[in-house]
Amino acid sequence: MGAKFFAKEKIEARLLRLRERLAPHRASLRRLALFAALCGFAAGLYWALTAVSGVWTRIDYVPLAVLFVLGVPAMIVLNAAEFRAMVEAGSSNVSWRTALEVTIYTTAANMLPFPGGVVTRLGGMRARGIGMRLGSWLLLLFAGIWAGAGFLLSGSVVVTRNLPLGLVFLAAGVALLVLSLAGLRARETNNALLAKIMFIRLALLVVEMARMVLAVRAFGASLSLANSAVFAISSVVGTTVSLVPAGLGIREGVSALLSPIIGLDPAIGFLAATMMRVIGMAGLAALASVMLLLSGRARAMEAAQKDAAPLA
Repeated sequence: MGAKFFAKEKIEARLLRLRERLAPHRASLRRLALFAALCGFAAGLYWALTAVSGVWTRIDYVPLAVLFVLGVPAMIVLNAAEFRAMVEAGSSNVSWRTALEVTIYTTAANMLPFPGGVVTRLGGMRARGIGMRLGSWLLLLFAGIWAGAGFLLSGSVVVTRNLPLGLVFLAAGVALLVLSLAGLRARETNNALLAKIMFIRLALLVVEMARMVLAVRAFGASLSLANSAVFAISSVVGTTVSLVPAGLGIREGVSALLSPIIGLDPAIGFLAATMMRVIGMAGLAALASVMLLLSGRARAMEAAQKDAAPLA
């Protein structure tokens, strides 16, 4: 074996050969992964519904209404703010209206059986003059910040219940944050922008935690905002599994696995994550409809102004 085996060229060649072998089967693998995810999600949902007696009669719709009216728009606005910061890190700029449109399309594209959210954001950055290579690099760095912050938040809770696992989470969080921030710093990103990026990401995680608190309370259980931090890693894990649309079943499964750490019924954790997904998609559909209506009116007004303009 030796150092020669681990030479960069040999590793790249092996990865290229592996990619070439898998390429013809990529579509089949994605279909298989989607089928497995749907089966797993259905099985998990059936288990959760049967594990919680009288689940439908105990639902409190007030937290769900708050989740729909406030939670979804807050996530969309903060994700749009993050996209604007991403474009700024690429030495360009984007309007709030365009950032909101890209964010809505990105969220919807995440449900497709391929990493549609990545493609949509790359397209949005490319329209602002940011090349594919730089755009991909920025996406990777921002994802590292997201994952790092998620591991740190989850680890801060896990470490008090399971020391070894908590330390692993904390170490992973620190490593991801340091590497990602160093990558942005290497692009001469100023401290003000770095601080803004971190603030937006932390705000997103706090809103995500608050959404989980509301979803859990909708099923008659209680969860403090501090303890909800344990679920910060579930969305990261779910989104990372790009073969499965929006981490279908993965996020819910991870939430169920993490629930006992804070004394929450795993079935409630699964159902709460499922409800967050359902409410999120419903809110997204409503926001997309409003966005399309406003865009249609704006285009109609522009066309009317052009028609009314005097001929030169």
